[in-house]
Amino acid sequence: MLISEYAASIRFFCLLAILYLIFAHPLEDLWEEDEEDAQED
Repeated sequence: MLISEYAASIRFFCLLAILYLIFAHPLEDLWEEDEEDAQED
C-alpha cells in the first residue's frame, strides 16, 4: 500500500510540474503586460 501511494504521489507531482512548465512562462508574460498597462494608466 505505501509503495503504491508513494508512486501515485510521484505521478501527481510530475503532472503538476508538467502543467507548471507549460503554463508558467505564458502567465508570467501576461502578468508583465498587466503591470506595464497599469504603469501607463
